[in-house]
This record gives sequence, structure tokens and C-alpha cells, in this order.
Amino acid sequence: EDALGEAHVEAELNGKNLSGRAVSTDIVEASALAILQVINRAALREKYDLDRIHSTAADDPARHPGRQPS
Repeated sequence: EDALGEAHVEAELNGKNLSGRAVSTDIVEASALAILQVINRAALREKYDLDRIHSTAADDPARHPGRQPS
């Protein structure tokens, strides 16, 4: 039976901490997967933040005179 290696990666993006964790029989693979998890979480966070900014701006009555906010 092969031993398992675990990798834990932490990063900071715009003042918020992100972490990723992976397990594999190959420690290099586990490290790469953990880094990829952090990258994916950062991308999701950026998308969420951008979507939130755009939806807030779209609901701003000052930007759309005469339209009722949703």
C-alpha cells in the first residue's frame, strides 16, 4: 500500500485568506492540486465580487432615472 502525502496551501487575496488542501500518493501532485484549489477559489471570489458590484450598480436609481429599483 502506497503512502499518502497531504499538501495544504494558504494565500491572501485582497486581504482575505484562501486555503486549499489535497491528498495524493505523489506529493508534487498533491501540492499542484492544492494550489489549483486556491486558484479556483480566488477566481470564484473575484467573479462573485464582480457580479455583486454589477448587480448593485444596476439597481442604483441614480444610474437609471425614472426606473424603479428591483
